[in-house]
Amino acid sequence: MAEQTFFQRVLNIKPNAQKNSNMMGYFGVGTQDAKTYKYQDLAKEGYLKNAIVYRCVNEISKGASAVPFVIKAGEQIVEQHPLIDLLNRPNPLQSYSEFFNSLFGYVLLSGNAYILKVGGITGTPKELHQLRPDRINIKGSGSAIPDEYEYIVLLYAAAKSCQSAAVDIQNNMPTKPEAPTAPSFESVHFEVELPAEPIYSPPVLELSQFNFESIRTHILKGDFDMADKLLGVVDKKVEEYEKQEKQEKQNYDRMQKIFDTKLQTLEKNKEREFNIKAGDYRSQIYKYQYDINEYQSELQEITTKYKWFMEQYVTLMNEYNKGISSVPAPVQGPRGQGQIQAKPAKEPEGGE
Repeated sequence: MAEQTFFQRVLNIKPNAQKNSNMMGYFGVGTQDAKTYKYQDLAKEGYLKNAIVYRCVNEISKGASAVPFVIKAGEQIVEQHPLIDLLNRPNPLQSYSEFFNSLFGYVLLSGNAYILKVGGITGTPKELHQLRPDRINIKGSGSAIPDEYEYIVLLYAAAKSCQSAAVDIQNNMPTKPEAPTAPSFESVHFEVELPAEPIYSPPVLELSQFNFESIRTHILKGDFDMADKLLGVVDKKVEEYEKQEKQEKQNYDRMQKIFDTKLQTLEKNKEREFNIKAGDYRSQIYKYQYDINEYQSELQEITTKYKWFMEQYVTLMNEYNKGISSVPAPVQGPRGQGQIQAKPAKEPEGGE
């Protein structure tokens, strides 16, 4: 059964069954295959390339747009009103006659005309623009008033905007932080210049020059004075030796203390150097852990955004293709030819 028109549904009139048939030419010559003529096809073939139809549509549109309009408040004609200014100049590109000439042309060619008001949500619109009827998708509600009018071009623009946003996200992925390089601690332990260690060098007691046998002989002869004199020289040499030894021991102890102090200072410096390097590396590790957590969080967030934009892109493109296939548009070949296919979402690279 043929689809009911608005007036047939309101008046409860059953439409007559119609059969698909070939469109006949001027001389009764029919096409071999049935064609589905849609808005662009009819506008191009039946209007632009048909001088009779072209002249008829233009004459009707020009005549209708030449009729002046009148605004009344009750029975009184209003001379000045924002609506008068709006209709005289609906938009910066069209005058009253140009706007309504185009409007009536759309009505004659497609049976519908749609006007988009711009600005003035609560009051008078600031501008009026016409929308191409073949790009309007009417969302039905089961009642006499549609739920909404969907402009297909806006669907396409919104889909491309979502795709552009997804591509922008993919081209501006966050950089993954690099793990810090562990410092080399070999220089701390091996490249150490130690202070010179003091050496204890005791003096040498030279007694070889003394003839102890001669001293023994003087004692045996009873010459104790000479023996005592010779022993006094030995004692003096021993005392001198002991004094030198004591001095050398003191010098050695003093140098040993200096060496120990230098060694302790060097050890503390190396330990401090080690702690500084280890502390810096520890700080870098903590920073890396923080940066990698921030990176993963940011990556998860923008990946969610990317998926959302791509899902919206696919949804809007499917709606756009669906609308294109349902509005009057030229289709000579298989149904759906010329539709734009939404590309599948591609996961953004990067991240763990």
